[in-house]
Amino acid sequence: QGKSRDADSILAGLGYRARLNDMALTYRNSGASELTAKEENEEAAQQQAQKRVFAMDGAVPSEVLRRLRVALEPPSAPFWAEHLYPEVDFFSYLFDLKSSPTNLVEELILHLKPLVVQRFPEVAQAHSAEWWMHNKGSEQWRGHGLHYDCNEHASTVSTPGNGVAYPAVSAVVYLSEPPPSSGAAGPTLVLDQILGGPAAPEGYLVAPRRGRMLLFDGRLLHGVLPGTACSLDVVDKSGSPAESTTLFATHSSEHGHSVGHRVHDLRRLTLMVGWWTEPVERRPGPEAVGGRAVLESNMTVPASGDTSWSWPSTLRPMVAAALGATAASRAPAPAPVSRVRPAWQAVTAAEEGCHYSGIVAPPSPLVQQ
Repeated sequence: QGKSRDADSILAGLGYRARLNDMALTYRNSGASELTAKEENEEAAQQQAQKRVFAMDGAVPSEVLRRLRVALEPPSAPFWAEHLYPEVDFFSYLFDLKSSPTNLVEELILHLKPLVVQRFPEVAQAHSAEWWMHNKGSEQWRGHGLHYDCNEHASTVSTPGNGVAYPAVSAVVYLSEPPPSSGAAGPTLVLDQILGGPAAPEGYLVAPRRGRMLLFDGRLLHGVLPGTACSLDVVDKSGSPAESTTLFATHSSEHGHSVGHRVHDLRRLTLMVGWWTEPVERRPGPEAVGGRAVLESNMTVPASGDTSWSWPSTLRPMVAAALGATAASRAPAPAPVSRVRPAWQAVTAAEEGCHYSGIVAPPSPLVQQ
């Protein structure tokens, strides 16, 4: 918001030395450049970058997209309620790529695999796909902290960069399209930075678009930048929430709202997939203990007929022929990826008289100490 000097004063007082480049944090009006070779001497760099990060539109067949949104878009849908989301904000399932799909997500994963292999041939050797999902609204405008995808059951960080197992490739599949003015519309940021390595020389931004898939080297640091901070509740003078209102809605429709001539969605709905070539241990399925789910990563999907869970019945797989027919209606095409270079910039020294050393705050994923 143009207050980088104020932010630097606070960060310097807290002992931080670097933060994300202004171009990343102010992506709407930044000088970030699209990842295309505009000059001959940039062609090699562009091709090398696309080996690490690539995005495509039209990756999700239209009928699959529609069914997933119907089943998953409402925050109260069984999938979210039974997984205690967002109270429990991470859990994942492991799908054996040689087995038959038991739900629509696994069916989509099998459909996506050839598209992933085209850009990242090593995924042809993947034996499993770990998948998890998020469903966020404008009230969660802070984004998602920078992190590494890894096998949490087999990771040790006693030696930086060693002992950590990563998926060969990570994917973000966007199932909805929040309007740009929404807090849920922050782009995904991928940094060319691995655990234990030097600070990233550059980063890559991809905006959420319905049916888009982002692919990147599974070792890379990544997250979601904050969106527009706004409140969906009108608060009266007594401090009590008044009638809830949608700030960006101009015209209602079945799945979202129209802004101008483009239909946007109220929620940010995403599917994440980690393509595993390294060994990864399958964990037992979720347990319902005392009416609450006990969850972890790389779980086994509940067996058919398990009455403890209703969400699998909302994600029944399609007939393969029907999926193939809807997939053929639109061929995927490369999507824009914006480069931010440099990715990090130094925190300028705090102005004289500004002392924040007494503030105790947890490390932020957007800065480096």
